[in-house]
Amino acid sequence: MKNNVYRLRFSRKGTLRFLSHLEQIELIKKCLKRSGLPLKYSEGFHPHMKVSFGPAISVSYESDCEFADVHLSVAESLGKIAQGISAVTPAGFSLVEVKGIPHFSPPVDAAANLCDYEVTGIDGLHGVGSEDDICDRIAGFLSKKEIFVIKRKTGKELNIRPLVLKLESIPGGFALSVRFSPGGNVKPERVVSVLLGLDEQETVLLRVRRLALYTEKPDGTLSGF
Repeated sequence: MKNNVYRLRFSRKGTLRFLSHLEQIELIKKCLKRSGLPLKYSEGFHPHMKVSFGPAISVSYESDCEFADVHLSVAESLGKIAQGISAVTPAGFSLVEVKGIPHFSPPVDAAANLCDYEVTGIDGLHGVGSEDDICDRIAGFLSKKEIFVIKRKTGKELNIRPLVLKLESIPGGFALSVRFSPGGNVKPERVVSVLLGLDEQETVLLRVRRLALYTEKPDGTLSGF
């Protein structure tokens, strides 16, 4: 017996990057309803579409890895699912991949704890020096065990150094791998602002793209979605 559970991966760009996470969820649900696919719903007086989503994304982030795990009442081919959904997605929000997954697979939101990002838009900012200076700053950052910041919402200190697995220079910006959990997380643009000594007005000029999500296992191995 087939499980009829499918993992959808979307990308968002352009003006669609300004959707909030809840707005994005509603957009995906509307696309699913309009796709003509045999969606599965919960039982009871108030049935809900059986679908789960990936981790929340910040407003203004572009992304290559927005996920939805959807249950269908009958099995469908991956091609038919892709065709039905792609026909109703708006410009700037694209279906990248469809694959079947086991029924017992944990939702991406529960399993993901590491994310790859690109942060660009540093050209012209006052904290940006030469390429050698940037490399020295990265080496200095990665050599430390503790780098504390004040969390803006709570006013509490957070050591962000253990949260940054990778930090590299790329043209116009940086590539980062950042850990996250209920116990602590840091936005990639905050890491860059600490690295370059940017103020809040300069930090908001940075452009962030979420590239990939992973489960980082205790032994350090990564499993993608």
